[in-house]
Amino acid sequence: MDKAEYREIIRSIKNKYLDKDYEGVIETADQLDIEKIRENSILEAISKSYEVLGRCDLARDTLLVAYKRTPAGKRMAYNLAMLSVKLDDLDSAVMFYEDFCKMAPKDNQRLLLKYQIGKAGGVPIKNLARVLENYNSHEMDEKWEYELARLYHEMGDDEKCAAACDQIILWYANGEYEKKALELKNMHKALNPAQQARYEEIMAGVLADVAGGSSADDVEIEQILDGQPEKEASSEAASAVDGESAAET
Repeated sequence: MDKAEYREIIRSIKNKYLDKDYEGVIETADQLDIEKIRENSILEAISKSYEVLGRCDLARDTLLVAYKRTPAGKRMAYNLAMLSVKLDDLDSAVMFYEDFCKMAPKDNQRLLLKYQIGKAGGVPIKNLARVLENYNSHEMDEKWEYELARLYHEMGDDEKCAAACDQIILWYANGEYEKKALELKNMHKALNPAQQARYEEIMAGVLADVAGGSSADDVEIEQILDGQPEKEASSEAASAVDGESAAET
């Protein structure tokens, strides 16, 4: 394959990835030897395409090619850790987590990695909650604030769950998790008048969408709380999550 052919294939991969044609990305990438692709951004695009298509094993293998060339890439270390969690390979997840922490010891994303590894390893909910409490004390992110509220719900802590939901309702009005937070709070404490009015307004909008013939994909379907019992924590995952070091407080 000459340089012109190689450049054309790389250009095609870029365009298909931008168009979210992930199957097309993979089909085009199959024309190349992954080990010989020079651009890390292309390898990352191929890896993400595999991940979207549910092939996390090939996604990790592809990203590892880039990571071996750029061992200081914290973004790749983060993604490799997350792919390893999805593959239930917690030993590798911890290894990449430690790499990430060495490269970015003050990056709060390390706490999300710690949480995901611990959750996959069956670390007790109260320990997981401490990790998210630490993260949320540094970052404003409605997704993880709602996740923490869910943990309080699972722990049966009415006060903390309601308080966490109040924060989401206050700071993320019209956000993705507002309705979920209103409903979760109502399972533990009555909504105040303003919250009740807001919930009724949201539900009126949902009913109007349904009456107007919106497709099922347009109507929000509540996620069911995961009721699976905690599995025994692996020693690696537990050591990654249990307790907070002084550097993370």
